[in-house]
Amino acid sequence: MRAFINKIGILLVGIVVVTLMYPVEQTIAPEWQVTVVDDKGVRLANIHVRETWRQGSIEENGHEEVLATDANGSVHFPKRTLKSGYLQRVFGCIRKRRIVPSEASCGPQASVWAFGPGLGTLHEEDTKDSPVEFVKNELRPDTVVERQTSLFLLHHCPPGRIGVGCKLPDGYVPTASR
Repeated sequence: MRAFINKIGILLVGIVVVTLMYPVEQTIAPEWQVTVVDDKGVRLANIHVRETWRQGSIEENGHEEVLATDANGSVHFPKRTLKSGYLQRVFGCIRKRRIVPSEASCGPQASVWAFGPGLGTLHEEDTKDSPVEFVKNELRPDTVVERQTSLFLLHHCPPGRIGVGCKLPDGYVPTASR
């Protein structure tokens, strides 16, 4: 009888392990609708919007796609998914945390950014007098949503300037950090 109970226990443990290893679909980045406007609320066409996404627990490198806004200042990104097992995610996260002790190193991560020539993003505190609402562009790793809508507010910079607060020279290209 004891041998039978041991076999049942081993079988149950095996079923649990196989279940935890079975790949299931996870949303890494939601279906994302982005609208880009200027500081007067005018929708901006032909503005580049970059979406980045990755499953930090199991992917070393992220993914990105850049699309241009349409005549209504909008762009649409599809939902991004990845199939992986729960054990793969858990052990991947443990491994990553040993290398980079930060919550941001694990789980799904997604963000969108809008940019264009002669335009810069404003700091949230700079949008208080604006006719449009400022919306955060990055999802927290523990956020699970299927659809996201974001509104980007871009400011017309003085000639030759771009970036957050129009502090960068036009044509600035960031270099990889070491």
